[in-house]
Amino acid sequence: MQIKEVVLAGVDASLETALMLERKANQLLFATRDQKEGMQAFIEKRKPKFEGGGLKSEVQHLYSTKV
Repeated sequence: MQIKEVVLAGVDASLETALMLERKANQLLFATRDQKEGMQAFIEKRKPKFEGGGLKSEVQHLYSTKV
């Protein structure tokens, strides 16, 4: 789930539910390879090389690397 989807889903939700959705989405997206690449590129002062795809891409990668 991307942040934009969470925002749209949270519009009609209570504040408590919307904040919970946002917190969960941030936890999931913060663990992506693109996030790690972005932080590493920032530290190394270089342009990041993003793979794209967000969380869906991460899940597919995990399943494709398992034996």
